[in-house]
Amino acid sequence: MLPFNKIRAVVPLVLIAAVIVSACAYAVPISPRAQTSGSGFSLFNDNPVPFGKSPTTGLDWTGEYKPVLVQVNNYLPSRPHWNLSAADIVYETINGGYGNSNDRRYVTRYTAVYNDNRPTLVGAVRSARVHHLSLREEWDCPIVHFGGNDWYADSAKKNPLPTNILAFFRQQNVSTSDPKDFSIDGANDGHDYNGSNNDFTQQLTRWTQSGEPREADHNAVANVELIVNEYYPEDYAPRNHAFSFTDTPPTGFDSAIALSIEYGEDYLPSYTYNEATRTYERSYCGEAQYDGYSKERLVASNVIVQRATTTFYNGMSDGVLIDLVGEGDADIFVGGRHIPAKWIRKNLADRTVFVDQMGVEIPLLPGKTFVQIIANTMNYTYTRADGSVITQTPDSNKITEMENMEFDPESEERVRTESD
Repeated sequence: MLPFNKIRAVVPLVLIAAVIVSACAYAVPISPRAQTSGSGFSLFNDNPVPFGKSPTTGLDWTGEYKPVLVQVNNYLPSRPHWNLSAADIVYETINGGYGNSNDRRYVTRYTAVYNDNRPTLVGAVRSARVHHLSLREEWDCPIVHFGGNDWYADSAKKNPLPTNILAFFRQQNVSTSDPKDFSIDGANDGHDYNGSNNDFTQQLTRWTQSGEPREADHNAVANVELIVNEYYPEDYAPRNHAFSFTDTPPTGFDSAIALSIEYGEDYLPSYTYNEATRTYERSYCGEAQYDGYSKERLVASNVIVQRATTTFYNGMSDGVLIDLVGEGDADIFVGGRHIPAKWIRKNLADRTVFVDQMGVEIPLLPGKTFVQIIANTMNYTYTRADGSVITQTPDSNKITEMENMEFDPESEERVRTESD
């Protein structure tokens, strides 16, 4: 196999063949907004979507492709989550940090992609960061959130321009004043993205955890079905974001029957492979993870670990910046195997493509996918079938200055006390 540093030379040859093969491939028209989101062109053609199959899961499905992204809180008082098990794809990303360079810890948040299912209750909904809006750009669809880093826009102390979601929306020509647009914000914080009509979310104190009512900031929910039916942009066709799927599990790679990632002491996702179902069963902080609404076990046919450059603006632990455009290292866990990979995304409008050492897109098994986006400084482990534990370390050439950065005490306290 060619080393990854040869991918740039290999990809053009692969593309010549891909253009011939995909001459009749299915494609959804690119939206005007997506065209303004970045410059250049994608290195990869859109994947064809077989009739009767879902572009997001590869499972049997018929319907109109209208994905919706929902920001789901992951602080302890927001667990267990409601209808996270109904999502097609779930991203877990860093939402803030604390600690010092010798003991760096993070809190996380979910971005859930719904297409095949449109549950009427998803939550708890929480705020967005700029990197979550970067995911929205590649999915080219509405994002539901409850506020974000947008207040005090002129303050260099709290939420300056690089971390400001309103500035990002403006740069991408996304209106935040039209309820039939891409930003659906339930915060009603003065920006009032949705006017006086706030029925896409509601504060639910009757949903309980351990018999106690959920408190504010941990009880907002979204009605995805309502959003698609009433708030989705009219006559709008999102850009095709279909993954490549195969029913044949991979062979010839390292076995991987379990993996574990440590973001922080309360943020510990792990997976155990179930050979009978060909899925990775998800646990959190050492306990099997079940949905708080459906009571279903959270499982994934595919688990992707994506390394990305992660920094914090001016040492602000709530000013996280994750670069999701460019390329980087990744690992794909599918069918009980570990596949070394690279991720490539040329611009904001492009989809993230995961390729093997030959520069060819890696097909996934039909089913749900979890994407664990981690900092380049992080280690994580996976376990082979023989019981040996392998530690995946970052590329030393890509360690950022974040490793030696100290967090601002005031912003660190905001993260520790579960503030937006």
